[in-house]
Amino acid sequence: MRELLRTLEGSSTISGMRQPFPPELCLFYPRESLGAASGDGLSNILVDDAPDGALCVVPGQGIYLLEKFSTVAVSSPTVIATGRGAASPGRWVQFSGSASVSSIAAASTFGVGTAGVTFTARFDITAGGGGAPDDVVLLAVTEMPYDAIITDAFMKVTGAGAGASFAQLRSAAGGAGNLFAEWAGDSTSMARNAVNDDNQLVADAPLFLRRSDNGIGGVLYVEFMRV
Repeated sequence: MRELLRTLEGSSTISGMRQPFPPELCLFYPRESLGAASGDGLSNILVDDAPDGALCVVPGQGIYLLEKFSTVAVSSPTVIATGRGAASPGRWVQFSGSASVSSIAAASTFGVGTAGVTFTARFDITAGGGGAPDDVVLLAVTEMPYDAIITDAFMKVTGAGAGASFAQLRSAAGGAGNLFAEWAGDSTSMARNAVNDDNQLVADAPLFLRRSDNGIGGVLYVEFMRV
């Protein structure tokens, strides 16, 4: 970020090409809030003259990327309308490395039209009675609207299963399909293993957590990147 600021402030010529937009329209000064209640909020900015891909920092919220022609549903804090309102094209999309969201419904709007941007989805896994295998549906069919790869996954296990129990991130129920990642589930801990090489998730495909023992519970975090 510091390097970006230095580049924008130092010169209007980048890599031998004339910068077609002034720096103040490529990187807006920090806004104090997201909402329209504040006259200095992110959603008050009129972006008519700004380029697609401009940036703005909101302290405490992160960096926001302007998708000038997007009409995806507004979902604060991940997707914010511009000064033209939610009925008009233009969205500020939370862009700060990985934007953590609490459901895939919110996550699916993050990064639409922005290949290469990662986001992290959180899934709360409720422990069952224990002693039997099952599948937890993380993504139903059509909930992931574009091709993506799974770049990272880890689980905070707060409810343990029986000895040698495990949890697996899979593309199909019943222990079938691609195995993306696997963790021990027989102790309460932060479980983390590398994601397997075959980590492609095609558009509209489901995603499951396979539990060898349904007594396993906790919080699962999965990082996706649109491709």
